Amino acid sequence: MRRELTRAGVSRHEVQFQAYSGTGTATSPIKVSYNAFTARGPECGDWSDNLARDPKNIPYRNLGCATQHNLAAMVANPRDLVEPRGMTPRDSQRRDVIMDKYVKGDTTVAKKSSDEKAKVSDVSGGGSN
Repeated sequence: MRRELTRAGVSRHEVQFQAYSGTGTATSPIKVSYNAFTARGPECGDWSDNLARDPKNIPYRNLGCATQHNLAAMVANPRDLVEPRGMTPRDSQRRDVIMDKYVKGDTTVAKKSSDEKAKVSDVSGGGSN
C-alpha cells in the first residue's frame, strides 16, 4: 500500500500506517482515511440592525460576512488558507534577458503596441463639452 501511494505522488510524510485486528486473510479489508480541507463561509442574513440610525458608527453583525462567504466560494484549493504552497523554480531564461537589457542600459519594461496607448484627452474628448 505504501509503495502504491508513493507511486501516486503522495509524500511519505503525509501517510500514517496503523495495524488493526482483522481476519488476516488476503481478502481482509484495508481501511483508508484522509483529511480534506473545505472552505465554508459564515451564514449571512441577519440584517436587523438599522444602519441609518447608528450614531456610534460601530461594526454591525454582518460586517464582512458576504466578503468571507464569497472568498470561501472562490478559493481553488482550501488548503491555501491553512498553509502556503511551495514555490516553483524561477524562470532563469527570462531573468537573463532582463539582466542583459539592464546592463546595456536598455529599457526593461514591456513594449506596448499603438492600440494599447491612450491619453485621457483622447478618451474624455479633451475636456470640452
